[in-house]
Amino acid sequence: MTAEQVCRALNQRCGAAFCRRRGIPEVRHTSEVIRYHQRRNAQAAKSHKKQRHRCVLESRTVLLTAGLPGMRRIESLHSRRLSS
Repeated sequence: MTAEQVCRALNQRCGAAFCRRRGIPEVRHTSEVIRYHQRRNAQAAKSHKKQRHRCVLESRTVLLTAGLPGMRRIESLHSRRLSS
């Protein structure tokens, strides 16, 4: 018996035990897992979009205030990220 065969048998046994423990059909569990990951990915995409939007706004503010007399020049957050 190879290590691969042992791992495969153990995987099937564990899968069956978890299925019994959940008490719901495999198809329903798979559906819930997919739904969970889609929701999590949507939230992550929304968060990344907010971060990009904030970075753009900060960069524009820096460019607008840098040219005004008497204002000290503020380094752009975007350029700091690029240099890191």
